[in-house]
Amino acid sequence: METLSKEHLKRIRSLQQKKYRSIHQAYLLEGILLLEEALKMQARVQEILYQPYLLDKPGFNALLDTARHRNIPVYEVSPGVIKSLSTEVSPQGVIALIAMPSSPDITLEGSLLVCDEIQDPGNLGTLIRIAHWFGLAGVITTPGTVDAVNPKVIRSAMGSHFHLPVFEMTISDILEKTRNSHQILASVVRNGTPVSKLKISDKPFLLVIGNEARGVNPQWNGDAVLPVTLPPLSDCESLNAATAAAAILSILCYQL
Repeated sequence: METLSKEHLKRIRSLQQKKYRSIHQAYLLEGILLLEEALKMQARVQEILYQPYLLDKPGFNALLDTARHRNIPVYEVSPGVIKSLSTEVSPQGVIALIAMPSSPDITLEGSLLVCDEIQDPGNLGTLIRIAHWFGLAGVITTPGTVDAVNPKVIRSAMGSHFHLPVFEMTISDILEKTRNSHQILASVVRNGTPVSKLKISDKPFLLVIGNEARGVNPQWNGDAVLPVTLPPLSDCESLNAATAAAAILSILCYQL
């Protein structure tokens, strides 16, 4: 069985911070279901740490066998080690290191979701999951958005990171590269074109969901950008960013 040194554990623990995720080009993933999805989707799993009680869980030994068959190092560790690495209140007993793609699969083909300065990890993870649900080609984050491989984002996305590309671009770059190829839609709370009244376009769409407090960045302007609104049917002030995205996408993808 593999042995985990103190120096090795220190390096793994450093991945709790964005700075070291960037340096080592890797991030942490927690839980059996997420590990199963990572292995199924051929993600670059670097190492697996687990508590021995999981060996009694149905299917867990098969996961470890798959990992060993792929020459992925596997470490049996104490509850204290898992707790020191976990961001969950009740750790799930297994943590894996996942390597980031060496060359991100950046494509601007197909319909895309833009997460513009989204701050809450739970919101971003849910937005990535929503984009996956609606079959979008990818998710773009703008500078100022929470790290897409933050542990809480990974948990909220529930494995969707392995099904579609998630990459960062500046607003100016996005506009420059999509203004002619996409119908650019910026979600606003009031005074936009009602999403149900949009004219059908032959182009794929690019839906921008803005910051939870400030909305979309003022840079989303000009003739290429169309503000769109999900009109409230009550006196409710606003919707959560992820909820608004799901509601708008349900119209764009199912009705239009």
